[in-house]
Amino acid sequence: MLLLERIGQWAAERRRLHRLSGTPAKHLNRYQIESLELLEILKKNPPKVIYDIGANRGSWTLLAKSLFPDCEIHAFEPLKILEEDFKKTTAGLENVYWHGVALGSTRKTSVINVNSAVDTSSLYPLSGEGRKQWNVSEAGKTSVQVWPLDAWRQTAQVPWPNLIKLDTQGYELECLKGAVECLGRKPAILCEVSFKKFYQNQPLFRDLVCFFSAKEYELAGLSWGTIGGTELVQADALFLPTK
Repeated sequence: MLLLERIGQWAAERRRLHRLSGTPAKHLNRYQIESLELLEILKKNPPKVIYDIGANRGSWTLLAKSLFPDCEIHAFEPLKILEEDFKKTTAGLENVYWHGVALGSTRKTSVINVNSAVDTSSLYPLSGEGRKQWNVSEAGKTSVQVWPLDAWRQTAQVPWPNLIKLDTQGYELECLKGAVECLGRKPAILCEVSFKKFYQNQPLFRDLVCFFSAKEYELAGLSWGTIGGTELVQADALFLPTK
């Protein structure tokens, strides 16, 4: 029975990857397309402007462009060492723009904790749980400029978003606190959520649900990797305005 379940899961994953054949996301792996089904929920009213906050090397931008080829994407990533990789990943895609800033609740100079696995780097230090979960350690620190999203949008003359994706390694709530005006426009929000504290001071899923509820948003779905009957660790969550 267990073997049959594993074969079924493997077949389902293959079907998911096959759906992206012939798109910019055709070479992504199953871990990089966790939010595929959540994005498909938005296809009835495709977003024209997307903010990819925590863009890393650009794999999520490829996924978004595969589903919404005509959209304009503004990618936010403060780590300079990732800029070249991002631009290589997204080379040939139209209307993709890089913003090398960190986002938070206030404008300041801050320090990013750069970890041995770069994609786990955060403005928050790792917790013991985070080190254990990902088998990573702090490798260095780098100074970055932090801007509230509302202030940066106005300064850089970026159009209003229809979809905001956040994957900032525990710093999502601080980013949202600096996006009051953007949230007032009621974009869809695709946000990584955690059920354990992988970073010091990190808000958990319940904290984000409370924040969104106060902003008149509701949870619309969780990502494919959230398997029923198993311990909750992390997921992508789609929040949509209630009105």
